[in-house]
Parts: sequence; structure tokens; C-alpha cells
Amino acid sequence: MKKVLIVVDYQYDFASKEGALSVEGGESIYENIDKLISDPSFDNVIYTLDTHTEDKYINSEEGSMFPPHCELNTTGWELYKIKPRHRAISNIINDVSMEVPTDFSVEEEFVFMKDKFSIWEGNKDYESFFQSKFDKDTEIVIVGLATNYCVFMNVMGCIERGYKNVSIMSDSIKGIKDDTYEQNINIMKNRGVVFK
Repeated sequence: MKKVLIVVDYQYDFASKEGALSVEGGESIYENIDKLISDPSFDNVIYTLDTHTEDKYINSEEGSMFPPHCELNTTGWELYKIKPRHRAISNIINDVSMEVPTDFSVEEEFVFMKDKFSIWEGNKDYESFFQSKFDKDTEIVIVGLATNYCVFMNVMGCIERGYKNVSIMSDSIKGIKDDTYEQNINIMKNRGVVFK
């Protein structure tokens, strides 16, 4: 049975205290996420990156709710402190200026960019990739930011597509303490998501 780690939006603008849309406590979990990335029991690691461009953000759903953040090719868009297995992942994200958001992979690691809360809606290639690569019995472990927004939507996308073996590492997530926080955690638990 395959085992995959999904690192959701662990980017400077969310994780750093100085980020444009900082999640409280986001900085504190990077070492836990790093340990999971380097764990050889995971066959694959997927990174999702919230990715916006200035011209499109102003008219987007997120643009009406949050200040500008995770703009392509800025420090705020980069991964925060975590080290992918392959240095080339970091090099591409941190050192190369992309004209447009472009998904890429290096061996067993995959990077997908999205312009909506949900990776399933914000990236037209994610669903076909996911369902062609991972059987329904794949063990899926999800970490990152924010628990009640992008993590929640990634989890629910898996559940809605028939993946039953979905878990969240509680020491590797942080959420935004608003009205959706407890509600969305309870929804995930009620749908069989295991919090480890």
C-alpha cells in the first residue's frame, strides 16, 4: 500500500510571523513537517502552494476576504524553512522567476500551485494526477496551514473522491481560530479523518 504526505501551503506568508497572512503558531511546526518529509516510509511527498498574481488576485474570491499574499516569485510565496528531499525543489521555488505558475516534480516529490482555497478547484490538473497515481487504499497524511481552510479543503477533497485512509498529524498543523475552526475539525472527524 502506498503512503503519501501532503504538505499544504507551508509558505512564508502563512507560516512566518512577518507573513502577510500569518497563522498563529505557524512558525512552530516546521521541524515536525521536516521530519515527516524525510521519513522514508512515505513513497511520495506533495507540496501545494497558494499562488496568486497581482492582476488576478484583486477580483478573486480570496481577494474579497484577505489581503494580498503568496504572490508568485515573492518571498511570501516561498516554502517556509522546510527542506524538500531534493534540493532542486527549493531551487526552483526560491531561485527561478516563473512567468506563470507551473507545476513540477522531482522524482517522488510533486509541487502543485493553486489560486483558490481548495487545491481540487484551484488546479485543473491535481485531480487527474491524484486519481491516476494513488489507489483508493493509499495512506494519505496531511499537514500544513491552515487547518480549517486549505488543509480542510484538501482533506475533504480526498474523502469526497473515495479515499478512506486519511489522517492529519496534529503536531504539524495550525489553524485560524475563527467560527469555522471547531466546526471544520468536527466535520473531518465525523467523516473518518484520524487526528494523530
